[in-house]
Amino acid sequence: KSDLSSVPSPLTIYGVDATVMVWKTDNLEGRVYGDFVKIMHFNQGFVFGARSSFLLDSTIFVDLRIERYLFQNHFLPNYYNSFYERERFNDDVDTLSYITKATRLSDTASGKGNGFKFGSFLNFSDKVQVGVTYAHLDNLDHADLLQISLTFPTIWWRFFGAINYERRNIDGPGDYFGFDENTLASARLSFQPFKFLTLSLITRWTFARDEHDHVFTQSIIEPKAVFIARF
Repeated sequence: KSDLSSVPSPLTIYGVDATVMVWKTDNLEGRVYGDFVKIMHFNQGFVFGARSSFLLDSTIFVDLRIERYLFQNHFLPNYYNSFYERERFNDDVDTLSYITKATRLSDTASGKGNGFKFGSFLNFSDKVQVGVTYAHLDNLDHADLLQISLTFPTIWWRFFGAINYERRNIDGPGDYFGFDENTLASARLSFQPFKFLTLSLITRWTFARDEHDHVFTQSIIEPKAVFIARF
């Protein structure tokens, strides 16, 4: 384990990417790539992948990729993901025993981050975009992660939006879709009245089950304004 008392906050993470184009034509390209990531005071991980992009026809663009993770001790894949804000502290334990994600990082055993990730992206005439990623770990059961995004670049005039579904701790194909503490869902509707301003309304849903196995939902609605400066 790492000595958490000597680890500064916030954590510092470095990364290096390298990509090699293997083939390229007007409608098809393929490449291989590698990533190196170092979490200071902990350890490092490697990602090796292959990616191909092509046009099925004049209206459908497809992008596919597959990655292999090789992580050493004290490394958590997807350390920062959509569940991060919920996982920063585990408040199911008493106040004297808070478990931080840094503690989990320190306790992570060798090889438990090794695995594969598959990703796909489809663009239908810039009207609808679908993205799917699925991550599987070699030596951890019930720990797969599924992310699905549905994006609408142009709904009407200057309106656009997206819908997202994410599920972790998946236990086989029958568990891809469900609504409990392992699921996050969100939706965003945005409006850009000017090139330098985007107004959004974001809704997020979390789910849990009570002692009778009934699902109850919590939702958060967040207005957001983004000012864009181009130089």
